[in-house]
Amino acid sequence: MGSPFILVMLVMVGGMMFMTSRQQKKAQESRKNLLDSMKVGSSIVTIGGLHGTLFAVNNDLGTIELDCEGVILTFDKSAIKTVKEPAEIQAEAEKFVADSEEKADQESQRPYDTPIEEDK
Repeated sequence: MGSPFILVMLVMVGGMMFMTSRQQKKAQESRKNLLDSMKVGSSIVTIGGLHGTLFAVNNDLGTIELDCEGVILTFDKSAIKTVKEPAEIQAEAEKFVADSEEKADQESQRPYDTPIEEDK
C-alpha cells in the first residue's frame, strides 16, 4: 500500500524539479541574450534604478560604462536590469512629442475661462 504512494510522490517531486530547472534555463538564456544584444548608445537601467546611455562594453572584465548626463560610471554586466535599443528610444520620443503637440492643440482650442469677479 505504501509503495505506490511513495512512487507517485517521487514522480511528482521529479516533475516539479524538471519544470523548475527548465524555467531557470529559459530565464538564464533570455538574460544572456539581453546582455549580448547591448550596443553603444542603448539606453540602460541598472538594478539600482540608474538610467544612462551605454558608453562602452568590456567583455574581458564583464563590465560596462554608462554615460549618465556627462558622468561616466562603470558597472558589472550583472547590474543591468533593462536595455532599450536606440530605435525603441527614438520611437518612444516621437510618440511623446506627437502626444504633447496633440494635447497643446486641444488646450489652445479650449475657450479661456472668464475671470471670477470678486464680491464688493
